[in-house]
Amino acid sequence: MKKSAAEMQRTALECVKLRGAGLSFREIASTLDISKSAAHKYVKKSLSEVTGQLKLESKLLLAQEIERLDTIQRSIWNDVLKGNVASVDKALKVIELRMKALGLMAPAKIASTDPTGENEATSGVVVVPAPVSVDEWLKEYGPKTDDA
Repeated sequence: MKKSAAEMQRTALECVKLRGAGLSFREIASTLDISKSAAHKYVKKSLSEVTGQLKLESKLLLAQEIERLDTIQRSIWNDVLKGNVASVDKALKVIELRMKALGLMAPAKIASTDPTGENEATSGVVVVPAPVSVDEWLKEYGPKTDDA
């Protein structure tokens, strides 16, 4: 019997939770009484959907921020054309922010230094933030179910 969309979403969510808990696709399949390939497909599709949603949200946020910068620039542009130094400085800042947001500025090279800040460090420590639990990650980024 074919599963409903809601059942498939619940199964996908459970597959992602179990995979996040470290289970293999074979173990997920056995736990949920599905095939190994189905477990893999559920996880892959769920992660792909999350990635797609994040990309879309990022593009929308970027467009919104660019529109805000455009609005700010339009509001001061007449004063810029009149040579108002303060307005020119503000316009340059807006232009710089827009270029950074759009990835049009070359990255700055940042060298690690010793505690004095004077000499380049020859070794260092990378601090990795503590991971969140799978449930926290899924709550924030996972596929949405009808009852959520």
